[in-house]
Amino acid sequence: MIRYRGAGATRGDLIAVQIVRGLGGGCISFPVQAAIQVVSKHEHLAAITAGYLTVFYLSQGVGSAIGGGIWTNTVPNRLNELISNSTIAKQAYTNPIGLIAKYPPGTEIRQAMATAQGDAQRILSITGTCLAAVGLVLACFLQNVRLTDEQSLEQVEKAEDGKMTQLETK
Repeated sequence: MIRYRGAGATRGDLIAVQIVRGLGGGCISFPVQAAIQVVSKHEHLAAITAGYLTVFYLSQGVGSAIGGGIWTNTVPNRLNELISNSTIAKQAYTNPIGLIAKYPPGTEIRQAMATAQGDAQRILSITGTCLAAVGLVLACFLQNVRLTDEQSLEQVEKAEDGKMTQLETK
């Protein structure tokens, strides 16, 4: 994504990036949820799934906030650098769709808008890659879970029963 999300990317590049991104999201979130559920005792399944989904959606919100902060602090400054007229630079940020109708592809203003937004996309992609790398490293320390046909894993049931027995004797 770092290479193909800039202003010079072709339509095919963008489509390929979005396909890979979609596959990655689908091939990570659902298997992780299934792995969490398989190592949970059946009675705790709803609470553990709710906890996982809460963390999942909170992290998406934090990621969106980080992305919004990067965009808001990058694009206007870059537009002001690239466009000499501050009124047009402000309009390029606040109403880019309306402005591109006035300036056809290849004009200086249109190219400046593409460059500013491409630079922001590059920073967003680098930031996302770094954050994903942290998650990947942390995932290396997780227990290896094999999905079976059982309702829940036997060792989880035994561990939970052992905890209950210890609590009952105290």
